[in-house]
Amino acid sequence: MSAAKLAALEKDIHLHRCMGQWPTLRDLVAKYKRKYAPGGSVLESLVLGECALNLVVEAEEAASVFPYDAGPANDFVDPVWNLDRALQDAGAQLEVAAAKASAGAASGAAWSLAQQVAILQARVDLLSGRPESAVKRIWVLPTESPSEQLGAYAKVNIIMAWTVKGARWSIAILRTPSERGTNMLADSVPVTPPLALAHERLNEIPAALECLERAVAAATAYQARVLSGMSTSVITRNDDDQGLRWTEAALYAHSMISLRAGQTEAATASLIQYLKYISPTPLTYVPTRKVAVLRGYLHSLLSTLNPFPRPLNDVPEGVISNRLPPTVHKELRTHLPLLEKLVTTLLPFPRGEDVTVTDRGRYDRVQEVYDWWVLCETYGPPEEAPGDLIERHYRLIETLYRGTRHTFHSMRLLRYLSHVFRSLLSIFGDNMSANEKK
Repeated sequence: MSAAKLAALEKDIHLHRCMGQWPTLRDLVAKYKRKYAPGGSVLESLVLGECALNLVVEAEEAASVFPYDAGPANDFVDPVWNLDRALQDAGAQLEVAAAKASAGAASGAAWSLAQQVAILQARVDLLSGRPESAVKRIWVLPTESPSEQLGAYAKVNIIMAWTVKGARWSIAILRTPSERGTNMLADSVPVTPPLALAHERLNEIPAALECLERAVAAATAYQARVLSGMSTSVITRNDDDQGLRWTEAALYAHSMISLRAGQTEAATASLIQYLKYISPTPLTYVPTRKVAVLRGYLHSLLSTLNPFPRPLNDVPEGVISNRLPPTVHKELRTHLPLLEKLVTTLLPFPRGEDVTVTDRGRYDRVQEVYDWWVLCETYGPPEEAPGDLIERHYRLIETLYRGTRHTFHSMRLLRYLSHVFRSLLSIFGDNMSANEKK
C-alpha cells in the first residue's frame, strides 16, 4: 500500500509539473519529503529548483513587454534580463539535486531526474547570461528515447532540451537598415522570444536550426498524440500547459530563425504547424508572437505571386477584379479574421504626443491587414454569379467600414471604400428606387 501511495504521489507531482502549477507543487514536494524522503531527495531539490526558476520567469514576463508585432519601422530589442541574482535560489536547489544525482540517488532509466536537472541548470545559465556553460551542460545528454518509456512530462523535457540546445540569445541583435533593405521579409521577422537559446546567442545558426528541427519534430509528435486523444492529460484552460508552452517556443524560434537565415521553405513548414497548434488558444495567449507568425506566413505566401497583386489595381477598368490563386485566397480567408482581431486588440487609441513608436508600428500592422482584406475580397471566380458579386462588394464595404474605426479614418481605407462603391456603380448603375433615394 505504501509503494502504491508513493507512486500515486510521484505521478501527481509530475502531473502538476505538466500543468505548470508551481505554487501547488511546493506543497506536494513538502508532503513527499515528510512521508517518504525526510533526508531529502533528487526529486525534491529538482522540483523546488524548477518552481523557483519558473516563478521568476513568469514574474519577469509579466513585467516585460515584447512588441514582436510592431516592426518594421523599429526592430525592437528584447529587454535585458539580468536574472543572475533572482535565480540564485533555483541554481542552489538544482546544484543540490545534481550532487545527489551524481552520487547515485537518481535512477538510470531513460530521461532520469539527473537529465532533467541538467536541462534546468542550462536554462538557469542562459537566463543568467552564460550560454557557453548551458551548451556544455546539455550537449552530451541523450535526447532521444523510445516514446513508450516516457511519461508526459518527460516528453515535454525532450522538447525543452532540444529547444534550449537550439540556442537563441537573450539579447536580440538589432539589424542594420541595410540588412532590412536586402531582406524581403525583414519587416515580418521580429526579434527572438524572451527565453534565451544558447547556440543562436553564440551565433551558430546552422547548429541552432539543427537542434530546433529536432525540437519541432518532438513537439509535433507530442501535440499529435494530444489531438488524437492518446494522451491521458487532465490539463485545463486555467493551467499553464507546459507541453503547449514549449511547443510554441520551439515552433516560434525555428520559424523566425529560419526566416532570418533565408530558409523560407523550412520556415513555412514551422509557421503552418504553429498556426495549427497555437491559433486555437485564447486571444491573450502570446498575442504579439501570433501576429509575427501570421504576418510571416502571409508574407511568404504572397511573395510567391508574380506579379504581386495590388489592391484595386483594375479599378480604372470599371470593375474590381483580382486574379488571386485559389489556394492563396483560401489561406487569406482562413487566417485574416484572427490576425485582424489580434492587431486591432493590441492597438490602443493614441492621443497626440502620446503616440509611441510601438503604437505607430501597430498602426501600420492594422492598415496592412485591411490591405490584405482588399486583396482577399476582390478575388472572384471567372464565372461568378451576379448575386455573389454583389455580396462580395458589400462584404468588403462592411470590412472597410470596420477598419476605419481602428485606423482613425485612414485615407488609404477611405480610398478603398470609394473605389468599391465606384465598382458597384460601374456594374449596376444607380438603379435605386425613388423611395430609396429620399
